[in-house]
Amino acid sequence: MSLKKIHLHYLLSLCIGFACIQIHSMQQTISAVTSQAIHTAVTTIYKSKIARLAALGCAVAKTPQIIGHCIGSCPMNLQDIRVCENSRNMVIYVHSFAPANITAQVKQQAQDLERLYPQDYSIRTFNFADARGNFSYANLAQKRDIMRLKEVIERTPATITNLELHGVSRGTSTIINTIGMYPELIAKYYIKAIILDSPFADPHMLINHQTARAFGPAHNIPGIPLLSRCLVRTFFLQDLKAYGVTPLASLQKISTTLPILHMYSEDDRVVPVEHGNMLLEAFREKHIHYQRVLIGHGLHCSQT
Repeated sequence: MSLKKIHLHYLLSLCIGFACIQIHSMQQTISAVTSQAIHTAVTTIYKSKIARLAALGCAVAKTPQIIGHCIGSCPMNLQDIRVCENSRNMVIYVHSFAPANITAQVKQQAQDLERLYPQDYSIRTFNFADARGNFSYANLAQKRDIMRLKEVIERTPATITNLELHGVSRGTSTIINTIGMYPELIAKYYIKAIILDSPFADPHMLINHQTARAFGPAHNIPGIPLLSRCLVRTFFLQDLKAYGVTPLASLQKISTTLPILHMYSEDDRVVPVEHGNMLLEAFREKHIHYQRVLIGHGLHCSQT
């Protein structure tokens, strides 16, 4: 190697070493500045009454959910209300939002279906994750409900070649969202029809309607609608996502040839008739085998 090349290697090594020293020095400076900034910010926040109140509010808001998750979700409790040996027909009943004694109530509701379906139809029902009143798992037909119904459908006996999904209120909206998100279930498990009794189009619209009824004229005061929604999502629908899936969007993905029976009432005070009308327009745009039944003076979920 020539003397000139040795000098170049030596100079290059010196430059690299000097650059490393400078970078290390800069990192130490940046680290010191960052640490000081973080310390200042934490000190300022700690001394701020507003920040402490905000932290307390967050703790209060999250405490019910943390306690609920410690308790755990309600198991599926798959129940066969009627079993028909060698039958190829089955109905899965999907329940609505119900109180803590859900098992007995759902069983009674499902038993009422026995008069609607022929004797060669097996009838099966189950519980949602919040069915024992544990609202940390309540989400009004969003991801947790969808996954529970999907699991129930996947447990359909292999002998069934005619499966129907019959839901009320929250259960109907869960059916729409599940079939919309997983359309392959229709062919795989021979889903031949869905029956929808009093479905809602959007859970957030439903919450706005219910809180407006609860607060009355006070709901028009600026800030009250936001506060009411926060209270509902903090203490009742703790698993509801602000931008989660909605039935109005999901039904666009449902097969156009799947028979759909849609029932709702003009006098429904839980799910207003506007929800049914919105779904009606969306269904009519696309689905071939769609039938609407509008009840003039029926109550919520009274159609079946």
